[in-house]
Amino acid sequence: MLYAHKQVVQQLDVRIEQGVFFLTQISSLQRQNTCDVAEYSVRYTNFFNKAWLILNDMILGWAAGSFLAENSEWMSEVTNRFIQSILFQFPREVLYWLDSWPAGLKLNAELSRFYVNTLVGLIDTWESILPLFPPSLFRTLGLVSSIGGLTLLLALFSDTLSFLLTLHLHISYLVTRALFSVFSLRFPTSLLLGVFRGKRFNPLRDWRTDTWEWDMDQLLFGTVLFMLMAFASPTLGVYYCFFAGVRVLGVLSVKAAAEVGVVFLRSFPLFEIMLRAKDAKRLPGGVYFQLSDGYLSLEQSQPIPFSAIFHQYNELRTRLGRHYHPLRLLYRVFKGEHLGSIPMVEMRYEGLSSNANDVRQFKVDS
Repeated sequence: MLYAHKQVVQQLDVRIEQGVFFLTQISSLQRQNTCDVAEYSVRYTNFFNKAWLILNDMILGWAAGSFLAENSEWMSEVTNRFIQSILFQFPREVLYWLDSWPAGLKLNAELSRFYVNTLVGLIDTWESILPLFPPSLFRTLGLVSSIGGLTLLLALFSDTLSFLLTLHLHISYLVTRALFSVFSLRFPTSLLLGVFRGKRFNPLRDWRTDTWEWDMDQLLFGTVLFMLMAFASPTLGVYYCFFAGVRVLGVLSVKAAAEVGVVFLRSFPLFEIMLRAKDAKRLPGGVYFQLSDGYLSLEQSQPIPFSAIFHQYNELRTRLGRHYHPLRLLYRVFKGEHLGSIPMVEMRYEGLSSNANDVRQFKVDS
């Protein structure tokens, strides 16, 4: 559970895996079987690609750490001002604006006032609990970035945004989603409509729907409840849509950008691209044969194409596009389903060179 949701824990796990990889693979670079050039090329490319990525990560982390340490006063002032204005003042002003019947939108006054008092109280409580970020914190983050690299800094930013800075927004989203899902979707559609259709759930038969004759008092009570839910649904939906929009545009989008940055810093095929541009023969992907007089003659070696090098990134782009597709998110909003970020475990990626054997082709020219 902790591993699936904490980016810092996953980043530390990746660093441990990389250390084990170097300890186990450095001896295999001493080529013993000169005939299996492709297998040796895979080990060689994977090893140095990871080494390059770690060095680049440390260099970028040192640069970011130096910037944070040298500009800690300015970063503290800007960050605290941003947190106060965007994460606290903005949602508070929008809640008061929604309670004042904006653009002639007449919400349920009592329910809207209850929402505003509860959610504004939650925002004020978390604002009083959350301390200001002092300059010493950014100097500490600069030290962490210099030691752990830029990926660790991005992982810290992602976890801080999700579990600390926006905790009040997350709780507000969960509360409004639960109320909207229960009183605007599930309760009216499953229970009350079943009363009007003469149906009920039978708990003794695995909650199947059976025919049932309801009394007049029960039908009248169901009608009153249905009218209450119908008049309360617009108010429930407005506040739920606001916090759902804040979660998608303000939290998930920033968190997804940080996670994609971590993935690219971990596994971008920098060394492979350099080899492909400088000496393509060092990335063998197959050979050409020519058929002449009934014999096959070797023509030339075929390097791995760029499409194969970026094959996993195409899959990653497809996975991200499918998870964060606007229509999918909009559908989940209307269904009252939880809007979560893509699990970082699904974005783990260990290297493109290991797929070299899968893209090897032997072509025969007649």
